[in-house]
Amino acid sequence: MRYSTIVFDWDGTLVDSERHIVSCIAESAQVCDLPELSYDRMKSIIGLGMKEALFDLYP
Repeated sequence: MRYSTIVFDWDGTLVDSERHIVSCIAESAQVCDLPELSYDRMKSIIGLGMKEALFDLYP
């Protein structure tokens, strides 16, 4: 059987990228002189869209 498309559920299934995402958020906040947040607080926005995530973390 041949498939024309194969779809992978990458994040959370094949790769656990949580710490990478949180690290990128922390580094970006530091570069932009935004307040430092806890790991758990940054982790809490994973899965949101970019706009929603930024407004949630830094209203």
